[in-house]
Amino acid sequence: MEFARECKKVGNDFYKESNYDGAINQYERCLSLFDWLDPTDPDWKNKGIQDKLLEQKHYPPDDHNLSLDDVEEIEELKLTCLLNLSMRYW
Repeated sequence: MEFARECKKVGNDFYKESNYDGAINQYERCLSLFDWLDPTDPDWKNKGIQDKLLEQKHYPPDDHNLSLDDVEEIEELKLTCLLNLSMRYW
């Protein structure tokens, strides 16, 4: 969580400095900690990545044992990063 918070903070700092590419990079980095794609083929390094063999993963998983406060903080981080990204593309 600390790393995600830091990514968002650095993104905000970049945005204030009009370094939009840096901000986008940091917001996307924060989001990638919670939502990502995993290859399902164990031999993907030799065969390459195929879209049909990717599975979307989320953190926290459905069977998590995190507190409600932690889950809410994750959702808030994700939402604010998405909103900040949308401001750049507006």
